[in-house]
Amino acid sequence: MTQAQVGVLYDLQLEAGICLRDAGFRTVEMPSRETWVSQFVAAQQSTSSSSFPVTPWDGLHLQDAEESCRQPGLQDVFARMGSGG
Repeated sequence: MTQAQVGVLYDLQLEAGICLRDAGFRTVEMPSRETWVSQFVAAQQSTSSSSFPVTPWDGLHLQDAEESCRQPGLQDVFARMGSGG
């Protein structure tokens, strides 16, 4: 992913966090955009999946959370950027 795409993913994660909180879930605090993007880019270059930055989904039972809010993915990033994938 490009840095611009990662930035869009960050925005989508922030929106998902709002949805989750509105649905009554307790979410983790997202770091700043700059920090999150740099952590994500570094994690893409790493072999350790544990190095990815936090998301609002961390610590939640995904099935329950996804009944209220959908996790953003690459398709959402492409749609937001207007490239359609």
